[in-house]
Amino acid sequence: MNTPEMGNSLATLFALIEGKVVSSGIEEGLAAEMGALLNMLKMDESQLGKFLLSQLANGTRFGGALFNLLREAYSSSNSEAVRNNILQF
Repeated sequence: MNTPEMGNSLATLFALIEGKVVSSGIEEGLAAEMGALLNMLKMDESQLGKFLLSQLANGTRFGGALFNLLREAYSSSNSEAVRNNILQF
């Protein structure tokens, strides 16, 4: 399912809180990258909510589809800054 509206909405949300995120040690511009990552998940808003709840309920701290995507992005990135941001997340 392709839901570009969700990606745009989440990118806007992340941009609104970017000051708080940047002040916590994550580099500027990460909001757009996180929006792109969430857009790759191919979920609508209700599916994303269910997915996040299932991640929480499973109690697997670093398991599941989201962390698999983060590991894949980490290993394929040539940018040390991106890798550091993934680790910070």
